[in-house]
Amino acid sequence: MRLKNGRLDNTGYVQQLYRKVLGREADPAGGSLNDTQYVTLLYENVLGREPDPTRLATWTGQLGSGATRGQVLIGFSESQEGIALFAPTVRTFLHYFTFLNATSAQADHDFWKNYLATLTDQLRRTFLDDLGADG
Repeated sequence: MRLKNGRLDNTGYVQQLYRKVLGREADPAGGSLNDTQYVTLLYENVLGREPDPTRLATWTGQLGSGATRGQVLIGFSESQEGIALFAPTVRTFLHYFTFLNATSAQADHDFWKNYLATLTDQLRRTFLDDLGADG
């Protein structure tokens, strides 16, 4: 997101969100999927799995009751499952944007995800080693 003519321009962010979440470019007019197809696509592309019938009915029911597709997308991203999957990506994006005023590339995400996973493993081993030395 950048300022353009004194206004926040989030076009690049939206395009990146579509590529990451839906695996495709944004439709100019919002697309032609029905609610069931949209929610199923969110499950497949956001959570990497098929929807269970109960949750599919819940999300499509929310859309039928007036929730926007954007609100449902936010619901997916703020779910416990979504947070666990995307926290490293969101953290990397926010750090790049905050400190570098730039968006991160996929290679940046891959590097930091691998680095943090390695760091976590190293810290876990060190902690366990320390516990064993004291016991």
